[in-house]
Amino acid sequence: MPFGERRMKVLALPDFQADYGFHGLLTGLYELEGIDVYEYPHLQSLRGGSDIGYDLPGNPGAGNTGCPSYLSPAPLPAPLHSKEEIFDTFPNFDLVVMGIRDYSRRGIDELRQAKGVSSDRVPLVIYDADDSDWIDRDLISRFKPFCFFKRELTDQYPLAAYTHDYNMPIFPLPFSAFTRSFPKPEGPDRDTRYDIFLSLGRTHPSRDVLLGAFLDAVGRDHICSPERAWIATNGNSPMWQEHAYGHLLHNLLPWSEYMMAQGQSLITASIRGFGRDALHALEAFLCGPLVLYCEPGLHIPYPFKDEEHCVFFSEDCLNVQRLLRYFLEEHEHREMIAAQGQQHCLDHHSTIARADYLISICSKLRAGEKVDPGEFGL
Repeated sequence: MPFGERRMKVLALPDFQADYGFHGLLTGLYELEGIDVYEYPHLQSLRGGSDIGYDLPGNPGAGNTGCPSYLSPAPLPAPLHSKEEIFDTFPNFDLVVMGIRDYSRRGIDELRQAKGVSSDRVPLVIYDADDSDWIDRDLISRFKPFCFFKRELTDQYPLAAYTHDYNMPIFPLPFSAFTRSFPKPEGPDRDTRYDIFLSLGRTHPSRDVLLGAFLDAVGRDHICSPERAWIATNGNSPMWQEHAYGHLLHNLLPWSEYMMAQGQSLITASIRGFGRDALHALEAFLCGPLVLYCEPGLHIPYPFKDEEHCVFFSEDCLNVQRLLRYFLEEHEHREMIAAQGQQHCLDHHSTIARADYLISICSKLRAGEKVDPGEFGL
């Protein structure tokens, strides 16, 4: 426990709008032992309900956000601390974690103004879980965190360069795997329905390239029968009509069905979406098939390694068919890498692992210690 025998008090400031990164971090904080989580505002959308009446731009009070599909099977526990207790305790938390969206900003502003507290009295860290590696300097200047976590930090620059450029500690904090809402892994003896599985929304052009490579592998190269392949994308995708084997496509499944089907496949693949850090990658590793992985070019704690946890393929997807054929034939090699990738995901990329990573770094910094990135696989 970072603070000795007493429980650590952490205030989390989420946003009503769906935020995979912050939701994962908040989930992990609730899962960690020795942490008292204070949440403001209290989000019913993370507990199977709906948040109704928050403001939308130009339409105040008209917001309505339901429980996200990845949390529906196992919603977060009800908050243990009331708004009044949060205001009474502020700013005497061990850590305050805010996102970058509107309600996170409103929350910290409301607390500061109510208590007349200056920035330097709040042990604040900011987690920016949005796409891209752009960091808002004005956000840092306004809220004055002692540490900043970013979902996507390109590995074109060393971490030390980010810290030097922003004159404060900057660390990566990618998406996390929602183990809380997923059944226990079944291991290499699980029943399989599909040789290959790929289910991708059309959030980046490279996804169509990967979908096309999988369609070619089945329709043209016959690496498996169409009945043993599940290749899915948006129902309005032009690939249904324009690709030579578009008739092999399926519609996207609801989240729970998609996760179960992926877990009953031998091989799947992941490539970037809106951002380079794709939640789909972690869902793929969590489910247990061999993951063909397009390396995202980001700083990632304990990254997935080629031929150890996954198999890398190039973004042009030219080597995908060869890899699919080889690993469908080489059963022991495939299952060894798949099992190691799943275990690595559970050990280092779950929601609780992400929360522990943030708490460990923040505890060291608050104690005046230097943080060695190598300690976290960076």
